Amino acid sequence: MKKILIPILCSTLIGAFLGFYLFKEYDSDVLVKPVFNFTQDKVYFLQLGAYSTLDKAKEASKDFTNYLYITSDNYYHVYIAITYSMDNANKLKTLFKEKGYNIYIKEKYISNSDFINMLKQYDEVITKSNEYEAILKVNEKVLLEYKDVANSENKIDSGS
Repeated sequence: MKKILIPILCSTLIGAFLGFYLFKEYDSDVLVKPVFNFTQDKVYFLQLGAYSTLDKAKEASKDFTNYLYITSDNYYHVYIAITYSMDNANKLKTLFKEKGYNIYIKEKYISNSDFINMLKQYDEVITKSNEYEAILKVNEKVLLEYKDVANSENKIDSGS
């Protein structure tokens, strides 16, 4: 019994000493950055409407040179703008409403950090501008960028 007890006791003490030494060497002040970023940012899509057929969706969006449609629940949801800021979403909704369009703001989540950074830059332009045509041009660029991102991820049907 003593022959077994002494090696067990020695192994336990050596293990405790090595464990203490390893934890002591661990620097808790080191910032560990994740390799993959799975965070998603909330963005606002301005929806022109939801239509039962593609032809109806294209007819409704004929006044816009650039738009996108996303199919879900057997409907074609037509989006004419994307913004990162709720203030800009409301501003865009008001501008489109003044032009006679009934717009809905839809929240969506996007994890593509390159697109989010680009969207924030374009949002600064929208914030500073009140010209309808300038804002439309900015939105066209945003939609084109989103189409590229979404098509590479096979998430949308493209409309133009």
